[in-house]
Amino acid sequence: IILCMFLSNWKLALVCIIFLPILLYATSVFQKYMQRAFIDVRKYISQINVFVHERLMGMNLVQVFARENLELKSFQRINTKHKDAHIRTVLYFSIFLPIVDVFSAIAMGVLVWFGAVQAISNDSVSIGQIIAFILYINMLFRPLRSMADKFNVLQMGIVASSRVFKILDNSIDIDIEDSDSRNYSSISGGLHFKNVCFAYNRSEDVLKNISFNLPPNQSLAIIGPTGSGKTTIINLLMKWYNFNKGDIYIGDNSIKSISAMTLRKNIGVVLQNDFFLSDTLMNNIKFFNNVTDNQVFEAVNQIGLTDFINKFPDKYNYHIGERGSKLSSGEKQLISFLRVFLLNPKYIILDEATSSMDPITENLLQKAIKNITKRRTAIVIAHRLSTIQHSDKIIVLNKGEIVESGSHDELIKLNGLYNSYYKQQFIIN
Repeated sequence: IILCMFLSNWKLALVCIIFLPILLYATSVFQKYMQRAFIDVRKYISQINVFVHERLMGMNLVQVFARENLELKSFQRINTKHKDAHIRTVLYFSIFLPIVDVFSAIAMGVLVWFGAVQAISNDSVSIGQIIAFILYINMLFRPLRSMADKFNVLQMGIVASSRVFKILDNSIDIDIEDSDSRNYSSISGGLHFKNVCFAYNRSEDVLKNISFNLPPNQSLAIIGPTGSGKTTIINLLMKWYNFNKGDIYIGDNSIKSISAMTLRKNIGVVLQNDFFLSDTLMNNIKFFNNVTDNQVFEAVNQIGLTDFINKFPDKYNYHIGERGSKLSSGEKQLISFLRVFLLNPKYIILDEATSSMDPITENLLQKAIKNITKRRTAIVIAHRLSTIQHSDKIIVLNKGEIVESGSHDELIKLNGLYNSYYKQQFIIN
């Protein structure tokens, strides 16, 4: 369009485009202000979503501490900030859109005035050229007018995409797969930690020179105070984190050479807090495992949980609610235990598997543990010594270091940290 204008009459063309730089400058200024406002809008929307989600999930805690009114005021403060940010975007847009129309009208008025002066004074401009340039101006400013209409949507998309790309471009420090790691059909052998060190941040080591050997088909128990690094050992073994120094072996192979997929297919983990579907007991027990109903019935019978299942109104078809809301903490852990048993792994890890159980439920699980750990290599993390005192080997962690190691009887004779735990849990009680 601009080329046609200059070919037709360069003087009129200059008159038409003289306002474009001013309009482009105004666009850049409004773009900066609107982008800041939209960044605030997206930020406060995120805060509102997080706030509502957390308060709904922790509704019982809010009610226990009678914080309903205080939390409502907190929500209103965040929502007010979101409203103010959104009003700013509307304000900037309501100013920017008329500016485009004003400059278009001014350009057209100046064109008609200048063209009329030129036509009267020296006949260098014809009436036909003036009419043509009026159409040119409409064609020139129509895309700008259309862009101004979509300016809000465009800026919102830019801000939203920048938040997405910020996550995508984030550097990943955890490379769980070594360049030489392979998928094995199966893995076997004992577990061996050799001088393993790890830190979540560089300033403080969580594990310091951890070394132990667990022969095949034996059980190892790990105990220690909260924060001593028990669960971190499991995180490293499962390749959820990379250790900083040392190495971990399964059989003769370093886990660096074993793919994460192979590890997780052969290691069954019962976590302290597991995830549950809003579905039936049967589907939660299967949990994407390719097993039949008959296999589930057989597994339940083998580990002695038939009575546990039969107590529910619809047995296996009982709907447990969102995230297992209709189950107690102990019942959830028994379901988690069944999942792992159906997986039939070569290695078993129990991370505080009895932490939320009453004595009767714990007794059920004690029997199940004996069945599932037969002919398997097992690691058990627990605070209750009744769960681990029959393990083949027990290690005691304190501040990220192994301070004691041996069988239950050997550790009692040492009269150290394990012995003090034993006295606190058994003799005093």
